[in-house]
Amino acid sequence: MKLVFWNARGAKKIKAVARIKRLVSKYDPEILCLVEPKIPLKTTSVMKLGLSNYDTLMIHNGSANRLANIWVICKRDVTMTMSFEEKKGGLALSPSDMHEFFTTLNVCGVQEAVTDGQFFTWSNCQQGRKRITSIIDKVFVNVAWSNMWKYTVGTRHASDHGPLGGVQAYVPKPFNCPFKFNKFWISHPQFSQVVRNSWNQDLIAPPLIKVEEKLKRLKADLKQWNWNVFGKLECNIKKAEYELLGIQASTDGDIDNDDL
Repeated sequence: MKLVFWNARGAKKIKAVARIKRLVSKYDPEILCLVEPKIPLKTTSVMKLGLSNYDTLMIHNGSANRLANIWVICKRDVTMTMSFEEKKGGLALSPSDMHEFFTTLNVCGVQEAVTDGQFFTWSNCQQGRKRITSIIDKVFVNVAWSNMWKYTVGTRHASDHGPLGGVQAYVPKPFNCPFKFNKFWISHPQFSQVVRNSWNQDLIAPPLIKVEEKLKRLKADLKQWNWNVFGKLECNIKKAEYELLGIQASTDGDIDNDDL
């Protein structure tokens, strides 16, 4: 079983919608938790987020007079750090508050899950002395759960929070992946000509079979064109995310440096 938790801070934004779709495509989670989507919890909203494979009868904390602020599972938003190393910039941390937080965790019998990836999960997106970075998105589990699961902190974009991705077992990507039409192809100046050239090639066959065969040929032509123009898209995206991870790590480690 896999899960994804992300504080989206507004799921109506184009960048946020694209990020949600990519998270679902990348992790294929059985459990998806969105915090602060700031949109009505309706079937149309779920469909627009690319969650057609998910049950629209979701668990949420909504009511008749306000928007559901947490989708799928109810999780209290506690902006509490557990050590002085978990925050840079801003007001000083309170040792008594941290002690009280630790006591609460001990009473509940849970501990923070082991993580990799990005160190800080949140930033106020400011520069210089105004910049604040912190670890305020956390996953707490019992010992049995922590022995089976790990989670990764992703890069921050489209929100000031990074997503937390959890996985129990690795599922390899199938070799025969289905064809996927990328929306950004349409904006490329060569796209229309590629489609036109492929479709206008002669093909002798009955009408219905001709349409089917032309679609197959167009799919192959688009795959080849995509490779020639954009390269291995998934690798390019991973490379960009890795570079972004390095940039965010540099800025988080030296918050007073305006040149970063």
